Amino acid sequence: MTGDDGDNVGAGLDALTARTRSEVEGIVAVVGALTGLPSRWSGRVEILLEARYKGRKPFNCDILIAEDVARREERWRTLIHEALHAHSVGYNGTDYRALRGWEEGVVEHLQRLLRPTVLSRLQVAIAEDVFRSA
Repeated sequence: MTGDDGDNVGAGLDALTARTRSEVEGIVAVVGALTGLPSRWSGRVEILLEARYKGRKPFNCDILIAEDVARREERWRTLIHEALHAHSVGYNGTDYRALRGWEEGVVEHLQRLLRPTVLSRLQVAIAEDVFRSA
């Protein structure tokens, strides 16, 4: 399959997946160092061509990212958010279902607090305005 510019879409998606996996590896290392918590991330990243969400970390600990998000600078916000989920201290299905908004809110707030440090340690320079506008 090729895009309008003649590039191989499959090869482009493979490169995007590899880049995203590498970015998540770096994030996981930094978050682990900052929190002292091990990651349960499976090491797998999947880029989804059509997703109803920006990112997701299912209970198998893969990380799923929408293709349009993976191609933008503000992807770091979503990647850090999903990596934080992978550092969770455990899963209790009843609590998760009853308090899902609580977990998402805490993880999102923690992502906002830790993002400058994570990006700095990864030597990624992105203006904070990028994250406010997306």
